Amino acid sequence: MLAWLRLCRLANLFTALADIGLGYLLIRGSWTPVVPFLLLLAASACLYTAGMVLNDYFDREIDAVERPKRPIPAGHVAPLAALRLGYGLLLAGVALAAAVSGASLVVALALTAFIVGYDAIIKKTPLGPLAMGTCRALNILLGASLAGTEPVGAAWIGDINAVFTGGHVPLAVGMGLYITGVTWFARQEAETSARLPLFLALLFIDLAVAWLCWSVLSLPRTVLPAINIALVLGCVAVTLNRRALMAIQDPSPARVQGTIKIMLLSLVVFDAALALTVVPPVPYPVAILALLAPTLMLARFLAVT
Repeated sequence: MLAWLRLCRLANLFTALADIGLGYLLIRGSWTPVVPFLLLLAASACLYTAGMVLNDYFDREIDAVERPKRPIPAGHVAPLAALRLGYGLLLAGVALAAAVSGASLVVALALTAFIVGYDAIIKKTPLGPLAMGTCRALNILLGASLAGTEPVGAAWIGDINAVFTGGHVPLAVGMGLYITGVTWFARQEAETSARLPLFLALLFIDLAVAWLCWSVLSLPRTVLPAINIALVLGCVAVTLNRRALMAIQDPSPARVQGTIKIMLLSLVVFDAALALTVVPPVPYPVAILALLAPTLMLARFLAVT
């Protein structure tokens, strides 16, 4: 069971759920109606976990050399079993999204295409980081996919245009750009990384945070003053830069992977901060931030990279 949990990167799952919480708040202003919200949480959990499983399936030959302790090369999980689980989770995620709205189905299908494309092909190309960032942006848009006024459960009716327009889209794009930079930073994590790519990736991450700050300040109205939200984002960026600069100085696998872990955990903080644009701190942003608790606990036992 521990091997399967490691394969699924269970500790990372809560960052995906935080995205759904943010996206739903940005478009609905609360987590009601509850049923479609729970369905979207479940859909995101399935799709995200599928991406982690398929990542290890397609990387099994490389991992046999670079990461022999991962579940598949270590012989704890059979490759065919991992493949079946990955595609089964993709089907479940798409089905759960389809039960919410037509727009949810469209976003889930797009996300599925990018997940499979990234894991099977794009990861090994220069476009790999951008594809991963697109997956993160689409995950937030999946949370925002109940944007129309159609009755809940009208699975084939959806205001797709409303999902891809509006003030929530720049925030989703900014989070996607952030993950693009993090993925770039992690390109050589299994070995001693070259300093220049790490530095350029850090600059890209800082530009993504600057995009998020600009997007928040450009909103016509926010519940918490926009400048305060931007300051929170900036404080997180300062912490990330300190850790990243230490990794650039000592680009060993342990140092770089530790920095990536902090960058991934910071996703929950970013989601909670961005939620302050539409709701007061209690209860929703605090609830999103509380997802750090299980993430941190599980990260002590399960790898996040």
